[in-house]
Amino acid sequence: MTDDERKKIDKERIHKIFRSRVSELCAERGYTPYALAYMSSVPLSTLVHMLDGGSTNPTLYNIIKICDGLDMTLAEFFDTEEFENAVVEFRDEK
Repeated sequence: MTDDERKKIDKERIHKIFRSRVSELCAERGYTPYALAYMSSVPLSTLVHMLDGGSTNPTLYNIIKICDGLDMTLAEFFDTEEFENAVVEFRDEK
């Protein structure tokens, strides 16, 4: 596997974890994508693209706004075993 192929897989995996985390938190709170878009001030079309995989590189600004809409910090959002494992594996490959 080439470095470019590995980076693409890493990026896709992390984005899948991101989408899953947002969906999980919305389900816990009873939020629809529309409700989260409203509460976070992220345009609905942007949020939907993030969640359906159309946007594979969400900006930090939008992630911060999503966290605000979910009433949590960035640290709380990323404090999961899935994110930790992805980061450790990425570091180990270098």
